[in-house]
Amino acid sequence: YNNQQNQHQKQNQNQKQKNKNKNKNKNKNQNKSQSDIPSIGKCKFVVGKILEISDHTNADAMYVEMIDIGEDKPRQICSGIKGKISKEEMINSLVIVFSNLKKAKLRGTESAGMILAASNEDKSKLEIVRPPKECEIGERITLEDEDLTQYDHPNDIKPTKKNNAWSAIKGDLRTDENGIACYKGRKFITSKGPLSVPSLTNSRIS
Repeated sequence: YNNQQNQHQKQNQNQKQKNKNKNKNKNKNQNKSQSDIPSIGKCKFVVGKILEISDHTNADAMYVEMIDIGEDKPRQICSGIKGKISKEEMINSLVIVFSNLKKAKLRGTESAGMILAASNEDKSKLEIVRPPKECEIGERITLEDEDLTQYDHPNDIKPTKKNNAWSAIKGDLRTDENGIACYKGRKFITSKGPLSVPSLTNSRIS
């Protein structure tokens, strides 16, 4: 009986060690795959439709929008575009939403993402980055030469965190000479065509 018991304990210990090693390798592989993803693949940009827009009650330059991005309920997002873009331009229009930006309170109002816009050097003029009108709500934006949908379920990005993916890419987001939105000169596209702005060429996007 004692021999059997010892043998059984030994088998249990071996199995535990195997499981431990398995989990260790699994974590190692997960960490490895995360580090293999380029910064642009960690940022999830999707097509959204503005359902409601109102003035932020505590910030003169902000709107609060309710945006459908294909989830169960609309996202509430605060945007500092008031005074440069009218509500009429925004309501019922398609925009590009940075959807895995970590939730934050902006002047007391929760914001769960960010919309992309191009601006001139002194930021006196803004234009919203738009997808083609035929796009489906919730479609993920990709690059002309790289399918970003292969990087599934990216983690939320905290913009104040050191070395975050947004900080790594934002300096390389610009419109080209035709007003097409690009990352490092590579065009952002949807299934219906590229993202663009009406007139701000060679301009920064944020």
